[in-house]
Amino acid sequence: MINALIVGYGSVGRRHANILSKNKFIKKIYILTAQKKILFDRISSLQELDTYDIDYIIIANRTNLHFESLKYIEKNYNNKIILVEKPIYSKFSNLKILKNKVWVGYNLRFHPGLQLIKRLIKDKIIWSIEIKHSSYLPDWRNSIDYEKSNSAKKIYGGGVLRELSHELDMINFLFGDIQINHAYSNKISNLKVDVDDILILLGSVMFRKKTAFISLAINFFSRHRDRYIIVEGNNISIKIDLFKNTATYLNNGVLKKIRFSKLSLDQTYIDLHNAILNNISNASLCSYKEGLDVLKIIDKIERKYEKK
Repeated sequence: MINALIVGYGSVGRRHANILSKNKFIKKIYILTAQKKILFDRISSLQELDTYDIDYIIIANRTNLHFESLKYIEKNYNNKIILVEKPIYSKFSNLKILKNKVWVGYNLRFHPGLQLIKRLIKDKIIWSIEIKHSSYLPDWRNSIDYEKSNSAKKIYGGGVLRELSHELDMINFLFGDIQINHAYSNKISNLKVDVDDILILLGSVMFRKKTAFISLAINFFSRHRDRYIIVEGNNISIKIDLFKNTATYLNNGVLKKIRFSKLSLDQTYIDLHNAILNNISNASLCSYKEGLDVLKIIDKIERKYEKK
């Protein structure tokens, strides 16, 4: 068993703390936060890592603080296991990680729907991929006014490109590198935010040496809550609904419908932590390089396509 530190104690930091408090690999949990009323032991700086013999670190503070947190740990410590919440940084940086092991928190890779797609398409020719994610930012968190949230503030690394970058990672994870043909990123709604609230992307991937076309639409101003991925190809048709936790697919002429009835969002985080702490190679984990690959896509969209 090892000790864990969670850097940051916002909504995602609390989620990690609650999950790890039940994990058989974790002996004790420390929290680096300025908050006083917490259920775990609090530390005041990363300089205390050795004092408390901490080996597993979850960086879950504001996105714009991830880089400095990781840079400090890499410079001053060795052999730490580090999970950085997505996206890994607010801006692309090629910080070299040589002394520690870093993973990125794209937990939806562990969703059984994505795992199902991974299995079904491995020997198929894919023609098209359609991904949509629409939600309403003011409904995301009950404990904070959305206008004051990290998601609404550019300075904190908010906006759909970063907050909802799971969808970009999904494409990389399932199909490979994205070739962007066109993208539109902007703020178009009346939400009181200073960040992008929509992304429309058209592109392609090379999957099994064949071109598959991609359409991606993401926003956080819609009252019509929706999140799905549709894959069409030769003898394969799949729809995974990530809000309803259902799968409908036609594989070689056989139609099947599945409901992931006992699935919770926590379970994907549980599987993520277990994969890291088991210290066994797991292809579903997002590596540091793969986390940077998502940031490269975000950087390209912002430089070339985002409306100023």
